[in-house]
Amino acid sequence: MKKKNLTLSEIVIVIVMIGILVTIGIPLYNNTIENAKAKACELNLKTILGAVEAQTLEHNSFPASLSSISDKNFRKAWAKVLKKEGTFKVKFVYFLVNFDKNGLAYAKNAEPWIHNFIAESSVLQCPSAHGGISYGINSSLAGKTFEEYNAEPGAVIVVGDCDSNVFVGDGQLAGRHKEYRIVGSTNYAVTLTKGHKEKKVHTSGGGEGNKNK
Repeated sequence: MKKKNLTLSEIVIVIVMIGILVTIGIPLYNNTIENAKAKACELNLKTILGAVEAQTLEHNSFPASLSSISDKNFRKAWAKVLKKEGTFKVKFVYFLVNFDKNGLAYAKNAEPWIHNFIAESSVLQCPSAHGGISYGINSSLAGKTFEEYNAEPGAVIVVGDCDSNVFVGDGQLAGRHKEYRIVGSTNYAVTLTKGHKEKKVHTSGGGEGNKNK
């Protein structure tokens, strides 16, 4: 049987098809990793929001910063998140995050209690952050009683992926998460509202948030 050689046109077609697959595949891969990072960030924020609300109920005053929240309330909130989200699902999310970024930077010196759960102290560190501060709370809520906090509209942003300990409105929210397209990407910050809903705040870059979507 005579072996058929590829013609030049066939080789060109194969190269073009490979190029198309690569062009489509890279954004798909990037989106998979970025979605895992954003999900990890959301899980972190759910933990922080639970701890903030527990602290507000315990002291009848909304905390002025995340540093004033007790480790006990962080532990309780993280345990609730694990129970609700499912340990396997959480482990898989952090597996994908670590696949892309081996050795996350942890806040609070990887406090021993978090090792009893999962993901060490990454609940206090956004996986897309490059050091520094990862999360902040809405400063306009500081000092409010638990009753006053409960009276706030459900759409109010309480905690967010932020470059400072506190923020006002959408200010200083960090657009470190990305939605990839075939060409280019869109930056956004992950936030949670008082109603425990995720809200993407789209930004112009890696700094301050300026547009809601």
